[in-house]
Amino acid sequence: MTEVSIAELENQKDQLKKLTELRDIAEKLYRNKDFKKLILEEYMINEAARLAQVSGDPNLNKEQKEDAMAMAQATGHLKRYLQIVCQMGNHAESEINNIDAELADIRVEVQDE
Repeated sequence: MTEVSIAELENQKDQLKKLTELRDIAEKLYRNKDFKKLILEEYMINEAARLAQVSGDPNLNKEQKEDAMAMAQATGHLKRYLQIVCQMGNHAESEINNIDAELADIRVEVQDE
């Protein structure tokens, strides 16, 4: 049973490491000046505002207005996705520490048997 527990914990740790790797990528993007300029400033602020304004243009039909609003909202979805990636990575890092402690306890128990 202990071997299964160790294997399961190691597998879980591997999955959590993937989340921390994604967080690290997102954080690296946030520090990149080109990403800041193109995505955070131009897309998420300027383009979102422009599209929101377009969605209220009385010269557009209903479908065009809805498309413009959906495109404006997409900027918020991207922002939220990046925030979630960072939050999940932070939580995963904490869980990895817990798993490491649990694995150490299990290995001590095995040695004592």
